[in-house]
Amino acid sequence: MTRFLRQLVIIGMALLLVGSCGSHRNHPINVHRLCDHNSATAQLRPSEAAVSPENLLTYRGGRLLTSVVVQPIFWGSVAWSSPQINTVPKKIADFFAAILKKGSVFNAQLAEYSLSGRPQFGPGSLLASVVVNSSPPKRVSDAAIRTALAGWIRQGVVAATRQQTFYAIYLPPGTVSVNGREMSCRDYCGYHDSFVSNGVSVFYAVLPYPSCQGCLPRVSFERLLDPASALMVVSSHELAEGQTDPIPGEGWYNDINGENGDYCVGQIRQEGNFFIQKEWSNRAGACL
Repeated sequence: MTRFLRQLVIIGMALLLVGSCGSHRNHPINVHRLCDHNSATAQLRPSEAAVSPENLLTYRGGRLLTSVVVQPIFWGSVAWSSPQINTVPKKIADFFAAILKKGSVFNAQLAEYSLSGRPQFGPGSLLASVVVNSSPPKRVSDAAIRTALAGWIRQGVVAATRQQTFYAIYLPPGTVSVNGREMSCRDYCGYHDSFVSNGVSVFYAVLPYPSCQGCLPRVSFERLLDPASALMVVSSHELAEGQTDPIPGEGWYNDINGENGDYCVGQIRQEGNFFIQKEWSNRAGACL
């Protein structure tokens, strides 16, 4: 899952919560939480840093997206074509192309979560981005996201769902994501989840535009990331979790710390020209 804003929020539908960059206990499992970023490299909390069996991810028997196919979806053509943000969709596409390709560090890190006798984690692929013409409501619930996505799939607006498909849904400025009692920029910066439509599992992430300081991590004491780069950080968090725990809590998971992204919220590194979040490594016992 994920955490950043007063702790950068990012969880899968695993939600990460504001005010808690520490233990994942009692938090929904797939969210990127808001976090206070008072330094360029936040440190793991003691409960996460202690490498003991109870702090490691364990496999729970569920689905894995070992050869993920990502499709970015930008909801609201009017908003996403505005001069202020019309370059963001291409930047996001370039970012995914970089981290999904063979030889990327992002891909290599997931290899340790491959299972013997099963498909191994390897390079992913990227489908063409889709800009949806209709505009989202000012407040959009997770139920509304699911209904919209199922409709886009049915109507052929987005690619048909396959076993490894992962839809990354980007909301424009001015649209607030609501997930239960929580909302974006107050409690979280993004999340991932799954649902079943016509007998097929659909895996997706919701990535609201980072319109608040809590979802703009620091790269130095003086500098916050720009919104496009902040979206990449949250996207990398949700993608890593979406691959290793696509049905939250049924893949690689830890009852205390959550998913592989949740251990490392607030810790950022570069992959080529892009900023991404570090992810937890059982093998190294650290965020890499």
